[in-house]
Amino acid sequence: MFKSRPARSLAASNLASGEYLQVAGFERREVARSGASTSDRVFKSRPARSLAASNLASNAHRAFDASFYTRRRRRRTMGTLDNTTALITGASSGIGEATAHALAERGANVALVARRREALEAVAKKLESEYDAAAIVVDGDVRERSTSEAAVEAVVDRFGGLDIVVANAGVGRGSDVETMTDEEYFTMQETNVDGTFFLTRAALPHLKERAGTLVVVGSFAGEFPRSFNPVYAATKWWARGFAHGVAAQVGDEGVAVSVVNPSEVRTEFGSEDGDPFEERFEPGTVTEPSEVAEAIAFAATREGSSAQEIDLYRRDKFAESF
Repeated sequence: MFKSRPARSLAASNLASGEYLQVAGFERREVARSGASTSDRVFKSRPARSLAASNLASNAHRAFDASFYTRRRRRRTMGTLDNTTALITGASSGIGEATAHALAERGANVALVARRREALEAVAKKLESEYDAAAIVVDGDVRERSTSEAAVEAVVDRFGGLDIVVANAGVGRGSDVETMTDEEYFTMQETNVDGTFFLTRAALPHLKERAGTLVVVGSFAGEFPRSFNPVYAATKWWARGFAHGVAAQVGDEGVAVSVVNPSEVRTEFGSEDGDPFEERFEPGTVTEPSEVAEAIAFAATREGSSAQEIDLYRRDKFAESF
């Protein structure tokens, strides 16, 4: 059980009263909102360090560790997320919707991102009524860079910062490489790869400020070779490798990065090519969205460590696969 929140300020109460922010969708031809492109940045390589410099850097790193642990303690009590803000893509159904409930239940304010505005608004109303959570709605396609930029900007403008980002939006199309269309190929690449990159790039500066957490939803398909839909699998191998690389890059700046890898989950996934998984599999035979959401919540509530990778498979998965 999670304890009820303390009384909110008037501003927070207004947020929870059903005042949802709606950001219009974007089309590919639109120009990015503002600011310099990352291509304008210059990254310099580090010079070789002397032993004395290395010792100084080590001492500075220990001092920094104490700083970001303190920032985490101010924001969180282990297992709860009071006074935090989470941004979730693919939040209109399935894993994303379940994650919104799991994080709001623990005290987080939530930003919901997906293409279907009406579905997002319905989720936001449930979060308000069930958990007294403040929610904002950002509708758009994660394949467009401007969607992630607008979503992060909206969260920071409304809540003052960003603590948790869940890169959940993902799709599967087709199966066999020989018969896969260009459209199927690019839809998976742009959603599963580009969408994860755009969101991560936009969110990282704000996650560094809050010693926050990035959770990337991967897949069993991104860990083991399999014959079904090699392109989808490749996008999930990329997402997993990308997340681990980002963890290595920003871990010393206080950002936790986690990957959650489920096998089949009873969601709308697969509906474009046939029956969705929620109809294809009977309850209890594969993983439920709420189980994946609990794994994401576990990763998001770690205090000073990272849940680097969480595998969540149906119990007979290895027997079937190997």
